[in-house]
Amino acid sequence: MWLAPMQDRTIRSRFSAASSTYDRHSHVQEQVADRVIELMKKLPPVDRVLELGCGTGRLTQKVCSRFENASITAVDLSQTMIDQAKINLGGCDRVEWVASDVCDYQTESPFPLVVSSSSLHWVTPIDLAFESIDRAVQPGGQIVVAIMLRETLGELHDARLRVAPHKPPQSRLPTLADVTDAASRMGWQTKHESQSVFTVRHASARDLLTAIHQQGLTGGSVSHSHTPLTRGELTALVKDYETHYRDAVDAVIASYQVGFLHCEVLAG
Repeated sequence: MWLAPMQDRTIRSRFSAASSTYDRHSHVQEQVADRVIELMKKLPPVDRVLELGCGTGRLTQKVCSRFENASITAVDLSQTMIDQAKINLGGCDRVEWVASDVCDYQTESPFPLVVSSSSLHWVTPIDLAFESIDRAVQPGGQIVVAIMLRETLGELHDARLRVAPHKPPQSRLPTLADVTDAASRMGWQTKHESQSVFTVRHASARDLLTAIHQQGLTGGSVSHSHTPLTRGELTALVKDYETHYRDAVDAVIASYQVGFLHCEVLAG
């Protein structure tokens, strides 16, 4: 993925530190990856697949099963995440692992299928990620991606603004319209677009903050303001979250809004 140098280092370091704990909390990402595979059910067999933002290999493993004879090139910003993915996949010899910024990735042999799940939202603007995909996919090729959208962790965003309105995050995640508009600018033909909300329950607001930290989700401009929250503001945020988002079964909720997109690159 392409990021400003400081943001690049922050996100790489966050995800690298979270490589061994990411899967412990990534239940939503598992469901999202399953939905991506569902969108590929009717696609014809392919011999090569490019995955951008492979993380710990959740989608990679599912793609290996879906396309049993395909070679897969899996790209991620974090070498430590890739190392964990290799462990998770048990050394699958059909996967080539590449540690690279998604937007820096280059290939001389475009792919018939490019996939991504729960990662491209880190690229700002999303057009930069799609430009990278456009360079890597062959004419007539297919693109299937899932992207976290604007209302992901919206409860946390709103609690933060109530507690520290003078310290908003530096940027926001894209909307589905942002994503589909970017696809249109690429000249791709949209075959499917949809969005879904996944809800996760945590025992407490502190458990939620621990979970997203252990997934590496506390890096980058969508999480950071120009001035960090103070300890007092963090304490107030936890209290606010508990007040507003504890449900009837005595758990706090966190929502993830996810956009799903299947596009075809027009031949010629």
